[in-house]
Amino acid sequence: MAWVKSPTSVLRDIGISQPHEIDLDFIAYTLNAEVIYEPLQGYEANIFGSKDKAVITVNSGTQVSRQRFSLAHEIGHWTNDRGKNLSIECSTGDINQKQNGKGLTAHQAREARANVFASHLMMPEFMMVDIANMPVNMDTVRLIASTYNTSLVSSAGRLIELTKKPAMVALWSHNGNRRWFDRSTSLSDSVWPLQSIPHPHQAFIESNNTIVSDSKWIDPRSAKGEPLTESVFDNGFDVISLLSWP
Repeated sequence: MAWVKSPTSVLRDIGISQPHEIDLDFIAYTLNAEVIYEPLQGYEANIFGSKDKAVITVNSGTQVSRQRFSLAHEIGHWTNDRGKNLSIECSTGDINQKQNGKGLTAHQAREARANVFASHLMMPEFMMVDIANMPVNMDTVRLIASTYNTSLVSSAGRLIELTKKPAMVALWSHNGNRRWFDRSTSLSDSVWPLQSIPHPHQAFIESNNTIVSDSKWIDPRSAKGEPLTESVFDNGFDVISLLSWP
């Protein structure tokens, strides 16, 4: 992805080299962006900037992990989308926008890029070299989340981006509809998850490193009836499935 300024450059410019040093409020400060936390109606965060100064407001009524991601998202806008004037209000849909959707509008593409920036700023690859060879399961997800102070969902997504193993993450509504998914680079593009789960209450039982048939999660057109390892967890809003192939 092309950046005006990459997340790695932002971190290295101020000497951040360890996970505990990733203080997003301080990073914003070094970029001349003031951060305010207050309740927002209908938005997760917003940014208003002109020339070399900006004010970022983050919704204080959400979970701390969501506030941190929203702040990193707005820092992404400030470093990559600024012009003469910058005024962006970001909804929950914007903060959740994925880059792998087809036919994205310019707005959706901008929000997806800010989300990628946020993920890379909070969980930089140069600090996560060991993750590439770790198991794709909840133990690794929780390790990432605790190390980088990130949500389980964003940690699971970053694990799939970095792993060398053939793997997939999918986010589901509680009624079984797929919200989004992502594949690791070593998993074939021909492998697709189901659009919806027939019996979600049975499928969404929490698990970790459980062997199941790929037909439980994978579309019949690409399922081969072969085993895979699943890890399933419910964060109270959605259900996340982590899948890993031998």
